[in-house]
Amino acid sequence: MKLKMFLGFALVYIIGYQTYAQYKMDDPNLDQIPQYLRESASSQSDASLSSVTTIGNWDNFSLGVDFAENNMAMNPKQPTWFFTAYNTNSTHHTENGSDWAINNPAFGASMAGDPVVAYDSLGNLFYENMYGSVLGCKVISSVTNGATWGVSVTAIAGNDKNWLACDQTSGPYANYVYTTMTNNSAGNFARSMDHGATFTSTFAPSTQTLPGMMVCVGPQGNVQGGAVYVVTNSGSSFSSVYTFYLSNNGGASFTQKSSQQWSNTVGSQVGGRNSVENMRTRPYPMIAADNSYGANRGKLYCVYASNDPPGALSKPDIFCRTSSDGGTTWGAAVKVNDDPNTQNNHQWHPGIWCDKETGKLYVMWMDTRDTPTSDSAYIYASYSTNGGGSFVANQRISNAKMKIDCSTCGGGGTPRYEGDYNGVVSNKKVSMVGWTDFRLGNFQSMTGYFPDFALAIDHTSDTLYSPTDNTVFQVSIPQVKLYSDTVILSASITPAPTTGTITFEYPGGNVITTYPNTKAVRLVLSGNVPNGSYSVTFIASGPNGTPVHKRGATILVLTGTPSYTQNIALNAGWNLMSFNVQPVNTNFLTILQPLITAGTLIKVIDEAGNIIQYFPWGWTNNIGNMALTEGYYIKVTAPCTLSLTGVAAASPYTIPLINGWNIMGYPCQNPQNALTGLQPLITSGALLKVFDEAGNIIQNFPWGWVNNIGNLKAGEGYYIKVNVACSITLSNP
Repeated sequence: MKLKMFLGFALVYIIGYQTYAQYKMDDPNLDQIPQYLRESASSQSDASLSSVTTIGNWDNFSLGVDFAENNMAMNPKQPTWFFTAYNTNSTHHTENGSDWAINNPAFGASMAGDPVVAYDSLGNLFYENMYGSVLGCKVISSVTNGATWGVSVTAIAGNDKNWLACDQTSGPYANYVYTTMTNNSAGNFARSMDHGATFTSTFAPSTQTLPGMMVCVGPQGNVQGGAVYVVTNSGSSFSSVYTFYLSNNGGASFTQKSSQQWSNTVGSQVGGRNSVENMRTRPYPMIAADNSYGANRGKLYCVYASNDPPGALSKPDIFCRTSSDGGTTWGAAVKVNDDPNTQNNHQWHPGIWCDKETGKLYVMWMDTRDTPTSDSAYIYASYSTNGGGSFVANQRISNAKMKIDCSTCGGGGTPRYEGDYNGVVSNKKVSMVGWTDFRLGNFQSMTGYFPDFALAIDHTSDTLYSPTDNTVFQVSIPQVKLYSDTVILSASITPAPTTGTITFEYPGGNVITTYPNTKAVRLVLSGNVPNGSYSVTFIASGPNGTPVHKRGATILVLTGTPSYTQNIALNAGWNLMSFNVQPVNTNFLTILQPLITAGTLIKVIDEAGNIIQYFPWGWTNNIGNMALTEGYYIKVTAPCTLSLTGVAAASPYTIPLINGWNIMGYPCQNPQNALTGLQPLITSGALLKVFDEAGNIIQNFPWGWVNNIGNLKAGEGYYIKVNVACSITLSNP
């Protein structure tokens, strides 16, 4: 009996210890990466160079896969220089606003995450990250937007959730760097007065007990950077108290201005944490101040998420409050999200930024308004131009929906760790929004512009013939998201021709000012440009270089002149046809336009069975281009002729064949006896069957050739079956 009692007590102890250990590893009063996930987060390999995810002509920039939690910075001297960091030490930088690169710094310590970043007015970038077993934070700086790094220094002591801000003014505290951190039962504030070389702690507010101590810089009357604001977070996880402090001496000392209890539960209450569809979150008091010289100069903003109506049985909204007296008194809450049935949807995880030149207050967040079941979200954003009094129509920034509870992303816990914050930053014209995206079942690092415009080109391949030729691409801005500035078009070609030139002309100008709109871009070939394939990049950008979007096309350069015309007779109904002319524009939309205009075209199907066009539903997304080696099924309503002018197919012409059935195009101008043309396949034993357009058997192994062998004819296609992957070379008789 004693042995049984002992074993029972031992089992209870082990279970209790494991529960306690799990609790300590995911303490609901801490927002660091859970300890048991930190090793896997730090072992994440560097993401590849960025790619662009385009859906419906809208771009998101994919930076690769990191471990969540985005913070953004922009060089105030270079509007196309953006920098972002994700857990644990994954950094990304772009100098052209489009193409992102990676150069993770060596801090000289084991990094624990919670990356935050900021720029000063001189173009110095500061990147802060917790280190060790969370002993505090180290800061490292760069003058090249993260392409190269200096030496890290220890900036602040603490055990959880840090934040960073720089004075971007030319005031008495110009370029001071300020940082905050939770330090066990109190807060910690430190500043650097020597461009991040050393930091000194000056303030330890006792009101900081929950993660969410934030810092920002604003003016004090006419004194630029004369107000340093700190907000602490205390109370309970489901009834936070925000306490606001103000320093008028560059962070040397602070005065408490007010304590406010505005927030309650965000989503539901799970394991002592706020949870939205099993994603952990918290009502962080995100603060920013207006440093512009506009009507709202000096205003202090606080944005947070909270359930409305209060309580754990409703869903959260995004709220903004403003203070015009340094945080002493505050206005009523203004709801940022504008969905009409807001009580049915989650809005949470906000990030904010106040543009220092325009005073425009940007807010981004996660939003389920597009999902009746509330289990999936997009990233949304809005802005205020009247000091937080109201916000413009909300815009969807991410171009694909993500499942919130991502079981394959790598985060753990209940509720699940999936990052505790996202970011937004702006230049004078637009903002760059950064977030962690779960659309592919991982922690994909994404960015996007707001306001923004979509970009499209009418075709993606073309042919030019040396020594003199030209072609026109139609570049369009089909939609905008609150974008009203100009768009400037440009283009480049790679590789640059070693002889001759390919240049760009803009017959209607290269500036677009109204939307939707389209401009022509003409490519002009002159001289003996070497034959081959060239890549064209069409670029559309705002007046300061942002937003910037690109579309690519391929140009094939051939020698010759487009002087041969092929007339293809089509019967009413289905036809099996092929081309023996290489037109200037191989895009099907261009080739078949006469049949579309006449209203006779119904369907076009390629060799693989892909529908290229299907009346009356219009063109598919992948319109495609014609190829001389292929046959196509085309259905028309009445007998007609399709005429095509270009360069005659080169002779001899080699056609690749896959093992099995192929639809072969006949590329030659003149007909030839099928027995003669296909003799190499007969000799090799590869040929099994050949059918013409009408279904007549020209050859059927093993019975040999039919009496009426027939001819292979220009404009027609043929079914051909071989028993091995091979090719057939046909010459013009």
